[in-house]
Amino acid sequence: PVIFTTAYDQYALQAFKVNSVDYLLKPIDEADLITALAKLRTRLPAAAPAFDPALLAQLMQQMQQTAPAAVPYKTQFVVRVGEHLKVVPVDQIAYFFSLEKATFLQTIEGRKFVVDYTMDQLETLLDPRRFFRLNRAYLAQQSAIQDIIHYTTSRLQTVLKPLAPDTQVLVSREKVNVFKSWLDR
Repeated sequence: PVIFTTAYDQYALQAFKVNSVDYLLKPIDEADLITALAKLRTRLPAAAPAFDPALLAQLMQQMQQTAPAAVPYKTQFVVRVGEHLKVVPVDQIAYFFSLEKATFLQTIEGRKFVVDYTMDQLETLLDPRRFFRLNRAYLAQQSAIQDIIHYTTSRLQTVLKPLAPDTQVLVSREKVNVFKSWLDR
């Protein structure tokens, strides 16, 4: 709330358009100032209620009870092998990669399977403590990163095991620092 004080009466209308409490012209009359301050006090919010730790604890408990359960990360993927379905546990996955508009799952044993997810979807389905999106085409589990080589001053090359279809799997320039932090946790 604002009480405007000025020597110019032409701005009074504008002052009331912005919900001012009052508009006092100079020289200010003491009675007008007392009236304006009384108006101001009626517009001020009432004092806040006293802090109640028991009420806060009760509210927090209610929030925890009604909070939705965290969605767990995937623990396995179902893939097609001819006419059969095979379950591949996440522990057996070395990395995912995209090639010619398809996304593949590469196992630590060297087998690859097509999956029905995009790389962006996989990034949200997998535990980020275990998997890192190296670039647009590769999402690797930390244990699959066999070597890291300085490629240029601002890029890194990773060597994945089993060997990736692209022998040079580069960490995108924007992700190098995040990648280093991910490795060094």
